[in-house]
Amino acid sequence: MVTYEDIYDQAGELWKVWIDDHQFRDRAFPGATTYPEEQDFYAGLLMLDMQLEHATYVPHPGADPPGHEGWHFNRGPNARTDASPSGSIPEMFSIASLVARGN
Repeated sequence: MVTYEDIYDQAGELWKVWIDDHQFRDRAFPGATTYPEEQDFYAGLLMLDMQLEHATYVPHPGADPPGHEGWHFNRGPNARTDASPSGSIPEMFSIASLVARGN
């Protein structure tokens, strides 16, 4: 697993630093699904632009929507899926929905 990475510009100067927030535990938060062994809960990332002195933090799963299913994995036959019986892509993953949430 890569926990951080330095990114350099074409001149060889430090440009950005990428930091991943991995948390190992048996559940994402109190009351969440409990796993028999610790899991890697990927809580987010931080991108630091060292040249512009700017940072971007991306939490995962974020506060929207509440109870984000990103916290639940390795569920085998108990896995949840939002796919329709026809196999179509759920509306939340449509191009229009992704673009709207990115603005």
